[in-house]
Amino acid sequence: MKASDYRFLLWQLIAAADTGDFDRLSIDDVRLHARAGAISKFLQETFREVADFSIFKDEDWNEIDRTFEDMENAINARRKFGVENRGITLLMAWTLEGVQRG
Repeated sequence: MKASDYRFLLWQLIAAADTGDFDRLSIDDVRLHARAGAISKFLQETFREVADFSIFKDEDWNEIDRTFEDMENAINARRKFGVENRGITLLMAWTLEGVQRG
């Protein structure tokens, strides 16, 4: 996936965070879905009312699943990103990392 695709995902997550509706999104729930390789389904279900993911194809979602699963397994989010409390901020941090890798 291109860096621009990750930037688009980040913009969608920023807009979702701005609503305030996702302040209580559990970081443990986000991590659980990432470890299961199912973050794409989680994103689509959780943010379906506020985000536009129409640019993503199945292969993009598969890559997001793999990338976020890898990050969950390899990166200490508190140390690297300063994130340890909110699921929405962990998603944004992983997405920003995707931009940097892309």
